[in-house]
Amino acid sequence: MIQIYDSFLPDHIFRSVHSEIVGLKFYDKKTHPQTLQEGWNFPGTRTEELNSAVPLVDSVILNYLDSLGSVFTRHMYKANNYAHLRLECDNSRDYIHTDPHSFAYLLYLSATNLESGTKMYSSIDQDKDNENCFVKFVQNRLLIYDAATPHMSWGNHGTDISNGRLTINGFCTYAQ
Repeated sequence: MIQIYDSFLPDHIFRSVHSEIVGLKFYDKKTHPQTLQEGWNFPGTRTEELNSAVPLVDSVILNYLDSLGSVFTRHMYKANNYAHLRLECDNSRDYIHTDPHSFAYLLYLSATNLESGTKMYSSIDQDKDNENCFVKFVQNRLLIYDAATPHMSWGNHGTDISNGRLTINGFCTYAQ
């Protein structure tokens, strides 16, 4: 199951969030402070958790997420949120995967690029012909999905943070 919410944040809040995010430090998988302890594998670069890097932004995102009344947020959950930058050079490193969480979300931050987005697949094998859905990259669009759904970033673009594929990625696990 996936859910899509366009114009997720009010414009003035979106602009503030975007401004805060582009000012953060981004790490690749070899230099990220959490990579060694968690065994991550991700293309592109990612910030530290937003709850430490920009706690107010983290709180705002989660409050708006909870206010949607989504089926995904009806239960108590813990979220780990990061900003993620993928560039054109990351296309060859991307792959179909699932996330080890209950649900996940993406908030598309950079300018709309209809050749980019997130593809959902029917299986995790690397056969890109088993695509079920293509959610296009529209600025300020929120995509929420079951983290067990095979998916992949599509159409990474740009050469730096000013023109690349910038998102906020949320990884959410239901409380026991």
